[in-house]
Amino acid sequence: MNFNQPRYQLRLPIQFFSADPGAGAGGGAGSTDLFTPKQQQAIDALIEKAKDSVTNTWSHRTKDLEKTIEQLKNQGLTKEQLAQKAQEKFEQAQQTLTVKEARFYASQKLNEQKLDARLLDFVVTTEGEDEETRQADMDGKIKTLTDVINQLVAEQVQDKFKGAGYTPGNGNAGSNLGASTSLIDTIRKNQIKK
Repeated sequence: MNFNQPRYQLRLPIQFFSADPGAGAGGGAGSTDLFTPKQQQAIDALIEKAKDSVTNTWSHRTKDLEKTIEQLKNQGLTKEQLAQKAQEKFEQAQQTLTVKEARFYASQKLNEQKLDARLLDFVVTTEGEDEETRQADMDGKIKTLTDVINQLVAEQVQDKFKGAGYTPGNGNAGSNLGASTSLIDTIRKNQIKK
């Protein structure tokens, strides 16, 4: 055994691992950018292209599988059963469209009355023979809701005024100044005389 010979034949330059960015071959532990901005853009573009390709392929395969499953489901059905199934799908789509139209109409009417859109679920009506009947029902609900809200607000405003000693329409009759003294008389009375 030769003790003078180093154990590892490969020697790494120690300056490569130094923290000083200007020293050695490695140049800096503080530098975290592995690629230039142009190279990074190219890499990002390749990654996006690969993701799009995988997503596109996956969606085509999923659609093909859904179509195959639907065909297998319909394989043992008669024409009447297939027609019934198509009729059910049509009615379901029509019901969905009716709900969307009703929500849209109700949201417009609530906006006209300057009411919050969170009240939409309270006024939307999907029952009714035709669109005019549903709209009339929603208009009635919105009017009732508006009247109730306005009445509650007016009552709360009256309570606030009464709590402050002021009754709207009576002037200062409810205040502790009395009906005979005017504002100017009160100011003169409280004015400091020199």
